[in-house]
Amino acid sequence: MIADEIQLVTRISDLDTQRHVTSRTYENFCLEGRFRLLEKNGFPLRDILSQGFTIRPLESSIRFLAQQMEGADLKTETKAYALKNGMIFWDQKVLSDSETPAAEIKTLTLCEKKGNPVDLLPAEKTEMTGYDQFAEIPDFRGTCKTVDTELITLYSERNIFGDYNPAYLWRIVEDSRWFFSTKAGLTLDRFVQMDTTMFFMGGVFRFFHPVPAGRKVKVSTWIHSFEKIRSYMRHEVTDCETGLRYFAVQDEQLVVSLSKARPKKAPEEFQQLVGEYVENFEYSQK
Repeated sequence: MIADEIQLVTRISDLDTQRHVTSRTYENFCLEGRFRLLEKNGFPLRDILSQGFTIRPLESSIRFLAQQMEGADLKTETKAYALKNGMIFWDQKVLSDSETPAAEIKTLTLCEKKGNPVDLLPAEKTEMTGYDQFAEIPDFRGTCKTVDTELITLYSERNIFGDYNPAYLWRIVEDSRWFFSTKAGLTLDRFVQMDTTMFFMGGVFRFFHPVPAGRKVKVSTWIHSFEKIRSYMRHEVTDCETGLRYFAVQDEQLVVSLSKARPKKAPEEFQQLVGEYVENFEYSQK
């Protein structure tokens, strides 16, 4: 295992509509931490590029623990475990200046050169598989409707390898959650009437194929289940023309009372509004 840490400061542009630091900001901080660690261990960015290496994500899991605002001094702690066949498992934490954990992100990446795996940290191989660190994403049973959103992947969001950083893929899913809420009639006024809101607590991503730029993709979104004060939402991102499965996501939403600012069971009205989009609806009622 190799460890490193860096300090970064949040900006106004990192805030969402609720004036909180976005989930994508934490991932971008961790991306910076991953490349800084590689640089300190003999692989600066210019060498990675000049030697024709590419690094892409295979899986990610995230947990959000404490909301942050603009101007926050955040420390990103990175631990890297070199696995076989070009894979590196990254265990990262983003901490506030009081050492309070703000986010935890685990990522499995693959380094390749011309389609062949390359071990960037060969001296640190371990017996860890990396895959057992990530929760399984259940397959769709087809027992509910989905909200299907079509969009074009943006050329301007490509990274240094001509691919997409995880933060942009997270953004695709974040947009699909907004489209889902709009389709289900979950407007801000409706949430206020129900004294209810949803907090994004984390999720698991599994990436099957790199997403090309300029492609029309479909994001299918539905709710896997409700479990007391939590809702589990599923997303599948596929190619509109070929049907190729690019990546799958299951994220966790915490149901919270607006007036009391504490978790609560999803109200009956809320469950009825989204009922036709809930895969395990009978189970959710228990």
